[in-house]
Amino acid sequence: MMADDVAEYLEDQAVGTVGTSIFVGHMPDAPADCIAVIQSGGESPEMAGPISGQIERPRLIVRVRNTSYASGASKANDVLKALHTAGEVSLSGHRYLFIRAVGSVNQLGRDHENRSLFSLDFVVTKEMD
Repeated sequence: MMADDVAEYLEDQAVGTVGTSIFVGHMPDAPADCIAVIQSGGESPEMAGPISGQIERPRLIVRVRNTSYASGASKANDVLKALHTAGEVSLSGHRYLFIRAVGSVNQLGRDHENRSLFSLDFVVTKEMD
């Protein structure tokens, strides 16, 4: 699954640790400082040619939560730097051609426990599984 692949990639880039500070598909109540990697919809698959097969462009949402605004913003920028430059990588046997940010880091305000929330959106171009 793409979200699992990206979470592992973020761990490889020293952004966090899967299961400790990086979570797939949800953001748990604890720990206070964490990252959630969530697969979202995207464009329909298309044929790239008889040799390379089909490619797809799913969306990826990454949420960052932190008790410190500055630390949360910094961690969100770490995610942006790690993913926006990723291209032609193989993650868990899946070929990713590009991962591109749709925009800059979005500050979403604070949650019910006054922790800062940030969001990043990406378009992923990958070979279809």
